[in-house]
Amino acid sequence: MVKGTIREAVAEIIKFGGKDIFKDSKRFFAFLDDLAPDYAKERRIIKNNFDDSILKLFVDETKNPSQRLGWVKMKLEDLEVSKNAIDFIIESFGLAFGWEDEVRNLKVNSPISHSSLMGESRKQFANADVKDISLNDDVLKQWGFYDKNALPSVFNILSTYKTPFGIPYRITKIDSEIFKDCDKLQTVVIPDTITEIGDSAFENCRSLEKIYIPDSVTKIGNRAFANCKLLNNITIPNSVIEIGNSAFGGCSLLVTAVISDKITKISEGLFGKCRALVNIAIPNGVTEIGDMAFAGCESLPNILIPKSVTKIGKRVFANCKSLDSMIIPATVADIGSETFGGCAKLQLFTLPTKYTIFKDDVNRQIDLTSKGNSSFKSAKIGDYVKFGNYPQTSNGGVQPIEWQVLSIENNKMLVISRYGLDAKRFDGSSNKWANSEIRKWLNGDFYNKAFTEQEKKCINLSNLSDVGTSDNVFLLSKEEAEKYFANKDARKCKATEYAVKNGALVANNGCGVWWLRSPYPNDSSSVYN
Repeated sequence: MVKGTIREAVAEIIKFGGKDIFKDSKRFFAFLDDLAPDYAKERRIIKNNFDDSILKLFVDETKNPSQRLGWVKMKLEDLEVSKNAIDFIIESFGLAFGWEDEVRNLKVNSPISHSSLMGESRKQFANADVKDISLNDDVLKQWGFYDKNALPSVFNILSTYKTPFGIPYRITKIDSEIFKDCDKLQTVVIPDTITEIGDSAFENCRSLEKIYIPDSVTKIGNRAFANCKLLNNITIPNSVIEIGNSAFGGCSLLVTAVISDKITKISEGLFGKCRALVNIAIPNGVTEIGDMAFAGCESLPNILIPKSVTKIGKRVFANCKSLDSMIIPATVADIGSETFGGCAKLQLFTLPTKYTIFKDDVNRQIDLTSKGNSSFKSAKIGDYVKFGNYPQTSNGGVQPIEWQVLSIENNKMLVISRYGLDAKRFDGSSNKWANSEIRKWLNGDFYNKAFTEQEKKCINLSNLSDVGTSDNVFLLSKEEAEKYFANKDARKCKATEYAVKNGALVANNGCGVWWLRSPYPNDSSSVYN
């Protein structure tokens, strides 16, 4: 072993002797004497102030490094060890363990008057007269932060501290605007004594990437985290019962948000202009969605409105450019104006019957007239559009039906389902389309199951001159199949899991046969591809 400074000696003990030596003070000090013979004064400081309990704290796996150093410092302060000696001990042992960041943060965050309990405050002050206060500018100054821009990038907010006169305080609220515009904050850990986060507390913290909110918090104020540009995910614990307006508005890189299931209202502008937001669910129990709550969430593909919702405000989903489906439950009694304005890709749209004509001028934003959904107007031949719903997974899970556009004439589209949706026989004894079982099923059970009453209004009745019928849903004829699909490869169609489960015949590549309405010559069968 190499002889050197106290720090080097401790590092040698860790490396060659193992952490178990820290549980035996006699062995530890014997090694320390051998490895740091030229530092008698420093060794004496450690021996005079250490006992077995302090030494064991360094290897206490139930605490993280910050907590271990915090407890060591607190115990040394209680023994009235000088500040210089404490700093020396913390630095020597902390750096030997490789805890550079924790040592730096503790020295910055903790003047001698401040005793951090690192998450264990309730035990330390259980029998003390503790006063609950807000974290404000005065408290930060007592902690040594006269300039907010000097805050460390990783900041553990302290739960409890002592004034220079030894008076204990517990932090229960983060004051309004206390960290507003702090550009250097990257990670913030909020202690479990906090019950409220004030208005604009972290607004415009443009470098903030991670925020840990404990389940002690019950209220988050207006614009509390607004414009935290680098925040990419947030979990709001179930203890939270109130979230203020625009609390996460403008968090442009936010991808995933988990909302407390105790929330009853999605507040105004809550996730407004969260352009990257993709993963979010509105909890059951929410009764109202405030104005512009999701406006400008350009990446949001869909969102489920629970049946508990009775009111949807103005422009709630305005300019959600990727939103492709929306089902409004019958419980909704009030929908504000321009709720879906600018939702250019909205294809699957279901409203309760009472909203056939959309309230105010919303239907000017989303055209739900007999001509069909406005997003179809931009579709071209060969494109896929979503319309209607049908079971498609092996367990019968309902999903939007994808249709391929075959032709467009006079504002009418001829479309064919992209996948084989079900397995049905043509007819038991006949090859005639007009009286076939499959025709009755397509225009009966399938038609009523796959499409809402509003969607049915978008389906034109087609006159099929080759078979002498008029149908809403029909099979292609042999001539149409050859016209729209140039070869066998183009006619390949994969079957859904639901269709396979119901008996669809498929090859190894998952493709199966599909019926045409044309009768097979000189036979009782119909043509299939």
